[in-house]
Amino acid sequence: MNKTLNLAPVILFCYNRPNLTLKTLKALEKNYLAGYTDIYIYVDGAKTISEEEKVNKTIEIVKSFNGFKKVTLVKSKVNKGLANSIIEGVTQVINEHNKVIVLEDDLVTHPSFLNYMNQALSFYENRSNIWSISGYTPNIELPNNYKDDIFLTLRGSSWGWATWKNRWDNVKWEWKEEDFKEFASKKTSLDLIGEDIYHLTNDYKNGFIDSWAIRWTNTQFDLKKFTVFPRYTFIQNEGFGGDSTHGSLNDKFKTELPNIQIEIKLNEVEYNKKIERLYADLYKLEFYNKVAILLKKVKIYKLTKKIVKKIR
Repeated sequence: MNKTLNLAPVILFCYNRPNLTLKTLKALEKNYLAGYTDIYIYVDGAKTISEEEKVNKTIEIVKSFNGFKKVTLVKSKVNKGLANSIIEGVTQVINEHNKVIVLEDDLVTHPSFLNYMNQALSFYENRSNIWSISGYTPNIELPNNYKDDIFLTLRGSSWGWATWKNRWDNVKWEWKEEDFKEFASKKTSLDLIGEDIYHLTNDYKNGFIDSWAIRWTNTQFDLKKFTVFPRYTFIQNEGFGGDSTHGSLNDKFKTELPNIQIEIKLNEVEYNKKIERLYADLYKLEFYNKVAILLKKVKIYKLTKKIVKKIR
């Protein structure tokens, strides 16, 4: 990619995981366009005194990196939580730059990640039916007769993504009672993109989660917009397990980065319903998901989750 082009800034959201932050930054620094890219690094404030040391270590690691065009560190004096941090941070940067690439502190990138994301942002910017670009691709086996390097879904991914201001501005972040009532009638249609969306939205309504992504996903689905996924993943999530805030109880979303340079051919690909179904099948409710729904109904979910994490 021509390095003189107007590259999108990267936003990295961090908190209290210095080791993962270090791994994420080292990988990103090896990207071919890192030295030409501005990066904004948001570090959330500690929830408790016991977390201050890890937050401060994260800040020190961020300060030690200079392999980018410009590094802007944004420290919060209070704990905002991931949802508020992302909504506020992306809004601030996207208002200035009109496009952004977003990462969290447990995402390791392929050296071609920034190249692909910037190319896709440029290619699809004026395609109004495209909502976002995903750098992460899960382990799904595309149909044998599918030859394109990218595919489209009505559901995006929050693990290394990019978008434009005129898409971001469409999201309604503050839901009122009427919004939840309207949503309640959509269960059958939402299952097209995954059985979990309906239940996650209810979790947001009932205060079990404070997810920015569930509001982002609902808006995308309502507007019938698509996310562009590459055939090969540019992202490896290192946040599963003990250090993870929202970690999965299984490893079906784990990926390994290709050990070769990746070139993705972008084109006006058509939406493929079969691929949508393959993607949605990853989010089918499993037994432990159904147990979690029941535990939430009887109001012992949070306690049970803490016990399970300690056992693991």
